[in-house]
Amino acid sequence: VALRSGRGSSTRSQAAASVETLTAGFGPENATQHAGYIGVNKEKGNDGHLFFWMFEARNNPESAPLVLWLTGGPGCSSELAVFYEQGPYRLGKDGSVTTNPHSWTEIANVLFVDQPVGTGFSYADDSAAYVKSEEGVATDMWEFLQTFMKQFPQYSKLDFFVTGESYAGHYVPAISSKIVHNNAKLGAGEVEIRLQGLAIGNGLVDPATQYGQYVPYAQSKGLVTHKQAVSLNRTAHACQKSIRAGHKGTATLMECNSMMERIMMDGGGFNTYDVRIKCAKPPLCYDFSPLDTLLAREDVRKALGVSPKSKWQSCNMKVHEELMSDWFTDMETVIPPMLEAGVRVLVYSGQEDFICNWFGGRAWVDNMEWSGSAAYKSQSWSDWSVSTEVAGTFKEQGPLQFLGVSG
Repeated sequence: VALRSGRGSSTRSQAAASVETLTAGFGPENATQHAGYIGVNKEKGNDGHLFFWMFEARNNPESAPLVLWLTGGPGCSSELAVFYEQGPYRLGKDGSVTTNPHSWTEIANVLFVDQPVGTGFSYADDSAAYVKSEEGVATDMWEFLQTFMKQFPQYSKLDFFVTGESYAGHYVPAISSKIVHNNAKLGAGEVEIRLQGLAIGNGLVDPATQYGQYVPYAQSKGLVTHKQAVSLNRTAHACQKSIRAGHKGTATLMECNSMMERIMMDGGGFNTYDVRIKCAKPPLCYDFSPLDTLLAREDVRKALGVSPKSKWQSCNMKVHEELMSDWFTDMETVIPPMLEAGVRVLVYSGQEDFICNWFGGRAWVDNMEWSGSAAYKSQSWSDWSVSTEVAGTFKEQGPLQFLGVSG
């Protein structure tokens, strides 16, 4: 944060970033692509370089919304989403790349960014450019978006949404809040970002509340017995007490993690992202080696404009470590003002995920104080259906919606 102390509204436009490299992307996707680097935080020689890969919508790109996607970690690459999640590609074990018919890019222009600096293909000339707080995350992303919109003015008029998962439960509110704040007092030459909404998938948003829900969730899934739960709850309450007292250091992390580790041990090696199956390849439980191989290929790197200074990793532990003091920050507090401003907020959680489980998501949304909170709490749960099949449960009030996704 100290690195950014001199960057108030009057100086923001002077620290203008640049598009450093730009290519037409890679792979069999027919829609227009853009990939490359945008420079951020250049002052004092810190030189961050954020890698982006954008896919235009397969249908009506000129009117489809622009959706920013951020993978969590902290420090995990958004290329994981491009190839394994809601992105346009699917990657075979043999390294073959095919298109995903269920991609968000069917109906949206999607901008995948490796951030914070150091994540994925992003890099810094000086590791002092690695951020240590959500203020740093949000400041770099505002600078990135300003440059992106000036480079591609055709997207600056589109409805804009900020989305992400897991640790992006921190990023998404921080970046969205920064956009609302800076839109209200644009500096010289700055572009308004047309933020309409934000979506958080299985996100870590309000740790004090969410850590209290690991034991009830584990019990509901039969991962721990009642006797184990009684003992685990004592640790959970101590963990919550430490977080609420403002302790963000190693001792609190160890206390909270000891509860998680015991659940995982008692539960017998389940996949922390899908409790129905075993963890195939610790620590992330999935084998991303085909992606490591693909993104190390010289032809792929050239097609994406990747810097020779960059070595892709699915998750960068140095970025992770730098943000450890940010882990217990409560990001729920910045959401109510956005709801009051009419920004739509979707919190969605897969019901089989343990790490940021839907009990925790449901609880923090329920606890959130805003003008519609009483009405939200009084709502009953409704079935969410896809075609005619019940696929989850949801509650909504005004601009706020919580969705628990089955299976």
